[in-house]
Amino acid sequence: MLTGVLFDAVQIPVEAIHSQTGSADRDAVEAVFRSAAIDSAVIVYGWYYALVPAGTARFWTVPCECLGLSHSIGVPAPHRADPPGAYWLLTPPAGAEDLCDPIGLARLITSAADPEDDLSPSHEHARAAARLHSREVESTGRVAPIINPTTKEHPMSGQHGGGSDEGGNTSDGSGPSTGK
Repeated sequence: MLTGVLFDAVQIPVEAIHSQTGSADRDAVEAVFRSAAIDSAVIVYGWYYALVPAGTARFWTVPCECLGLSHSIGVPAPHRADPPGAYWLLTPPAGAEDLCDPIGLARLITSAADPEDDLSPSHEHARAAARLHSREVESTGRVAPIINPTTKEHPMSGQHGGGSDEGGNTSDGSGPSTGK
């Protein structure tokens, strides 16, 4: 799916999270995300991909890439909760309200890099972008519908228009896409 439309995606190296847990144990990793008030919208496929409100990439200054417009990622089917292939570490979002909070995510990432480092005021821009995106969704209904009115399918399912199969592979067989 293209990022920057329904959501942006923060690409987090697994080491950044595992350094906080001391292991790759799924329960410990989930607990780290939940400690930052992130309880949905995280994909695993070689990296952790936290889905955040569209527009976050414009203001993102944390040392992990935030994929916005002109990027795409492989999104697993909503029922894919285990490997092999791409899967949901935390439940897939049903809509924009279930995306990760960029500020909580930024705190999680910066605390992994330097536990004494706090967020600079510039991170408030990411939160402001998330609020603006939420207001746009509420006022226009144009962004991040629960059901895509054209295909009548869930927009996060990867089941429409060249989406991905259960293993996160694209319909052209090239595998999950993270290209620019």
